[in-house]
Amino acid sequence: MKMLVLSVAYILSSWQPTGAPIACPKHLVAPSYPTIARAAYVQGDVTVNLQVSADGKVITASAVAGPPMLRQEAERNARLWQFAESRSEYRIEILYRFKLEGQKVNYVPQPRVEFDLPSTVTVTTEPMEPQPSRNVAEPH
Repeated sequence: MKMLVLSVAYILSSWQPTGAPIACPKHLVAPSYPTIARAAYVQGDVTVNLQVSADGKVITASAVAGPPMLRQEAERNARLWQFAESRSEYRIEILYRFKLEGQKVNYVPQPRVEFDLPSTVTVTTEPMEPQPSRNVAEPH
């Protein structure tokens, strides 16, 4: 009986009614908020298209929309994701939302990251206080 229950659980977990692979993230890494984008007060949504192999590894990650200062971090982060194995290679779109909230600060705070799986990541942090330019004075 125990073997039958395990077999039914396995069949149900791998059953896909439409035949299309279901993106099921197994390993995620929290993205960071690029420092230069924080300093320039750049925020917005970045859309990244992923090609995932049957063994769940990200083959390609390409940002197709969003602020240029945020695209590289979204692509870098998406390449670190690992998905559950599937019957075939497939594509998925992930939306990264970069948001600045709160008062400007002089330090780099840890961003708050929220995953709305399987396809949305929200990164929220405080904006940066403009830093004075550093001119090196010549000794007299």
